[in-house]
Amino acid sequence: MEPVGTLYTLTKPILHPRARLVFSPFPTSPLPPFPSLLPLSPSLTNTPIQSLTIASLTNQHLSLPPFAFGTDNHSPSYLAKFPLGKIPAFEGADGFLLTESNAISQYLADIAPDPAHRAQILGGTPAERALIQQWLWFSQQHLEPALTPLCLWRFGDARWGKYEEEKEKKAEEELRRWLGYLEEEVKKREKEGGRKWLAGTERVSLADLAVCGSLYAGFLLYIDEEMREEYPGVVGLYERLLREVEEAREFYELEGKWVKVRKQPPGEGEGV
Repeated sequence: MEPVGTLYTLTKPILHPRARLVFSPFPTSPLPPFPSLLPLSPSLTNTPIQSLTIASLTNQHLSLPPFAFGTDNHSPSYLAKFPLGKIPAFEGADGFLLTESNAISQYLADIAPDPAHRAQILGGTPAERALIQQWLWFSQQHLEPALTPLCLWRFGDARWGKYEEEKEKKAEEELRRWLGYLEEEVKKREKEGGRKWLAGTERVSLADLAVCGSLYAGFLLYIDEEMREEYPGVVGLYERLLREVEEAREFYELEGKWVKVRKQPPGEGEGV
């Protein structure tokens, strides 16, 4: 199968089945010793696993060349195509250039050979398409900013951030607000019959991939066993993705990685 294009990203760790997180870059330093964590930006964000999952769902192939962040993205040839020097970046077989994970994901779905795949991932009606956009923005503007200060310092490396009491308190309040909203939305969909997905669709869409992608960091580091009991619908949505969407399982799997007790602030004991 000929590739539809090239995805420039951190190929070595991102191909790990549990590759998900992106954090503050230290381009002159070696990658940190976290096999399922990726250095990229000072926040949690949707990584190319959305694009890789969508490519798999739509039977498309992406070329993934070796890429050294901090070196290759500063090269004249790369900057000529992508002036901001960001990753992920996409170069289509036809020369089309694109950056930003959500945009790349939507484009890959839009060029899917099978119209049914496009409708599934991007929505088949105006209402579904609008709801998918709503959940993309919800994930990016609410879930990820709340999780970032809660997860960064819990890696155990000072380069990734430090604990700040006020910031932690505010972030937890925000996270509980967004999880509470998501919990009610999941329950509402279940009551509608057919156990619909977030955008009211019968099959998984980009909305579910984006929201669950953001939750990965939380389930790995902060949303521990006790907290998960408060949001069974949210946990159920994630588990359903793993159970029913084989193409997503490779990238979103958390088997053996769900945090039992979150790491506590300095002086308050350690979680495991």
